[in-house]
Amino acid sequence: MKEEKVLKRRVSQSTIAKKVSKKRVTKKKKLTPLRAQSPLERYKFYSKYPITKVMADDLATELIEWVIDNDKATTFNSFLVQAGLSKMLFHRVAAKSEKLREAKKYAMMAIGDRRENGALNKKFDFNATKLMQGHYDPDWQAREEFLASLKKTSDSSNVTKEELFNIVSQMLKPVSTNNE
Repeated sequence: MKEEKVLKRRVSQSTIAKKVSKKRVTKKKKLTPLRAQSPLERYKFYSKYPITKVMADDLATELIEWVIDNDKATTFNSFLVQAGLSKMLFHRVAAKSEKLREAKKYAMMAIGDRRENGALNKKFDFNATKLMQGHYDPDWQAREEFLASLKKTSDSSNVTKEELFNIVSQMLKPVSTNNE
């Protein structure tokens, strides 16, 4: 009988020891990769800790993958929201990372192309796309600036639409040759 009590006590102690050791293991918090966290968790992380060069390079890779894999990527801000970054923080980090700056240039080009094709194929409203297209496409922006300068020049020259139409009509008339 005495031996049974001792045996029961040893079994119960080992059971308690196993439970305690299991609790200790489960109390350890596993670190999840930053990419797997929600935008809010990432935002909180970025506001507490500085972004290292390695983290900036990882962001560059994530940005390239996002713009390639996501057919609905039509604004750069949607990446920033998903990544939990503010514009100011992104630009501060990009100033220190060449890889991130290059990734942003590529992403802007891809987004601009997607937006332009969407407008041409009538998936997007052309007028809405036109307003921001210069932000994504430097060629588009140069064209818009050129057209704005022409408009400014024509406004300052006080030429009426009718006069301009007559001038253009005269320029487009076929030139008669003396042989006719």
